[in-house]
Amino acid sequence: TPTEGSACKDDGDFTFSYEADGKTATSCEELTTVLKKWAKIKTACKKKFKFPDAKGPKTFLSDICLLTCRNCPSASPTKVPSGSPSGSPSAPTGTPTTEIPTESPTE
Repeated sequence: TPTEGSACKDDGDFTFSYEADGKTATSCEELTTVLKKWAKIKTACKKKFKFPDAKGPKTFLSDICLLTCRNCPSASPTKVPSGSPSGSPSAPTGTPTTEIPTESPTE
C-alpha cells in the first residue's frame, strides 16, 4: 500500500456525513471534536464511505482517517493497543497498588 509508515495521517480533504446521538461529524477531525468518546469514534471508523469521491469504491473510514481511527501500522506507545478492550491505558482492573501508599512511616 502507498500509505506505509510515514503517511500515517488523516485525509483532511475528505468529507462525509456520520450521525451519532443527533450530532453529525463530516471530517476526520470532527470525529474527535464532535463524537469525543473513543467508543463512538471506533464505531464510526467501521463505516464505509465512497472514497475519494462519490464515484470511488466504498472504503472503511479507518483507512481514510488513519490517525483518528488509530489505524497506524506503528502506533505510538501512548495509544491503547488494539487488543485492549478497556479503552483506558492507565486504569488496570482491580485495585491500584502503586498510586496510594498505605503506611510508610520510614519514608
